[in-house]
Amino acid sequence: MGAKKEAALAAVNLLDLCPTRAARWDEVAGRVVVRRPPPGWRGIATPLEWLAHLMAPSRLRLDALGSFAWRQLDGEHSVRDLGDAVRQEFGEGAEPVEERLGKFVRDLRRERLVVFPGWDDVRQIPDASAFEG
Repeated sequence: MGAKKEAALAAVNLLDLCPTRAARWDEVAGRVVVRRPPPGWRGIATPLEWLAHLMAPSRLRLDALGSFAWRQLDGEHSVRDLGDAVRQEFGEGAEPVEERLGKFVRDLRRERLVVFPGWDDVRQIPDASAFEG
């Protein structure tokens, strides 16, 4: 994404965005395990991205709160909606919800595991149930 578009996105309230999953995932013992996608081919930085990809874990096992949140990232629910659902599911143990979800969603986006429709190039992935189990 270009610098101008990133600057415009930084001015948007993250709570109003509706992120969507952009990676394959499974459920193992009630927890979500996300498969990290390999980097694309985007010029000179690609060899370094591939090296980093090869050295990092290929799957990320989410905790209970992260697994719950991941299942809600369908492009139809905002981060604000997700915060309300997390509060209802986990109570005070999830506080501070907005800060935790903000970091969670930003980290997932940085790893290209979620995208913000309208801001990012949205890769079409099949229904998430095709990746379970």
